[in-house]
Amino acid sequence: MVKIALLSLALISSFGTAATAQDSKAITDAETVFAIYANDWGLGASGGPQLIVSVWGDGSIVWSHDRINGGSPYFRSQLDPKDVSAALKRLVDIGAFDVPRLRQANFGPDSQFTTIFVRSDGKELKMDSWHELYESNGKVIAADLGLTGLDGKKLLPVLAEQSADYLHYRMTWLELRLVAANLIPKSGEETTGVPKMLRGKLSWKSSETEQIKD
Repeated sequence: MVKIALLSLALISSFGTAATAQDSKAITDAETVFAIYANDWGLGASGGPQLIVSVWGDGSIVWSHDRINGGSPYFRSQLDPKDVSAALKRLVDIGAFDVPRLRQANFGPDSQFTTIFVRSDGKELKMDSWHELYESNGKVIAADLGLTGLDGKKLLPVLAEQSADYLHYRMTWLELRLVAANLIPKSGEETTGVPKMLRGKLSWKSSETEQIKD
């Protein structure tokens, strides 16, 4: 009787572990991934990252229609893994992983910022910048030395006055954004899943009625 009880407990534990693994798909711990998400580290922030898009090596993709702030409703679909591989190869070919400066954060304390996170074939790139979120109101520019008011000026002429190093950073950001945008399908199935940050690691958590492909 004791042996049967112990066996039952082991089976329940094993089922629980398998269910958890099935319901959660790693983002920042994934072997192959291309993700963009918005963060709020402000003093009044209460929520975790808002996903804009995440594409995995197996072709799974989840995205938000809000390409700046991210957030629900989220949609999901399945891409051809070859298309994902080709997109990541494009980043390797243009040298996105080869410039150390790109890994330096471009945001201030207690602020909002966007993260672009890419991992492929043992290479990793993580870019953090606040320019998209703060420039979206048309009143400020995230310059190379920090946020500054446009005071009636136009964004591009002011941006042209920034350092070449910073302009290269912004150019690379746009290139990665374009690659990601080209992967997002025109339509998909709405999902009630949500991004979850736990112990500094981001993952995608599906709803109880959904299953996600590992």
